Amino acid sequence: MNANPALLSEIYEVIERYLSAQGDAPADWVTQDIVNRHNRIEGPDADFCLERTYDNIRDEVRRAIRRYDISAEGEADPQLTMEGFERLQKVYSVMRNGQSVAVRVELMSDAELEAKEIELERFAAGSIEHRNEIRRYRLQRREAAE
Repeated sequence: MNANPALLSEIYEVIERYLSAQGDAPADWVTQDIVNRHNRIEGPDADFCLERTYDNIRDEVRRAIRRYDISAEGEADPQLTMEGFERLQKVYSVMRNGQSVAVRVELMSDAELEAKEIELERFAAGSIEHRNEIRRYRLQRREAAE
């Protein structure tokens, strides 16, 4: 299920505000910020509604932060690419204390950057292996047909 455009806009606005203010945007903080803006629920089911609202918004925030994950796509997103680079992103998604966090690249630790390097090396190796298997399958299929 896709979030409504107004909610996504609000999520990205809050993420950008945190990134500008402190350099990172923890998913839980972004979620709580948005829930706090919309917590005027009253009645006997208020607690239930707030809990479900929190869960749903948290899921959408996590999806939004995954936008900053490394992509195996051929094209880099120009909005995410740091000026002067072809692929280096301005922000990456990392795990900190078991939580998904969007972090400006200049504030990432060496260990976090090295983890991204390793992730990319694995993507590259997996892509080459996948390409080789497709090629092998295609050639085997051609041989079998002859």
